Amino acid sequence: MLSFSSKNKQKNPDFVIDTGDKPILIEVGINKTTTKQITKSNIKYRYGIIINTSIDKIDIKADNVFLPLKWFLIL
Repeated sequence: MLSFSSKNKQKNPDFVIDTGDKPILIEVGINKTTTKQITKSNIKYRYGIIINTSIDKIDIKADNVFLPLKWFLIL
């Protein structure tokens, strides 16, 4: 299940994918270099995916994956 999560004045990711256990949080943007919207969210998550238009390779930091937009579009 895919959903959007938003509340007033609360940091939340763009998309939440329900996996049955803990959700996967997705944040999409231009030049996204931080995991702030994922880590500051009140949602307990399995891992986060940050889709970035300005990077060329996949990078993993803690429980977050930085993914180039072109790789995300392949999915």
